[in-house]
Amino acid sequence: MNLHKNGQLIHNLRKANGFTQKQIADQLHICPKTVSKWENGRGFPDILSNNKRAVRRELLFYYFSVMETLALYVP
Repeated sequence: MNLHKNGQLIHNLRKANGFTQKQIADQLHICPKTVSKWENGRGFPDILSNNKRAVRRELLFYYFSVMETLALYVP
């Protein structure tokens, strides 16, 4: 897994959708520093654990994936 590449993707999708790191963190019930770590390639969300945060993360990344896919088809 390329943490830097994934971090850039998270950053770009967040910015493209007009979210701040704090807004993402608030929705996931984590601290903004965690979002910063993801974006800087110093960590990655753990979507394999069985807790509410993991489900929210999974949904957030699904949302970002859909937004990115749609952006590819917008002229």
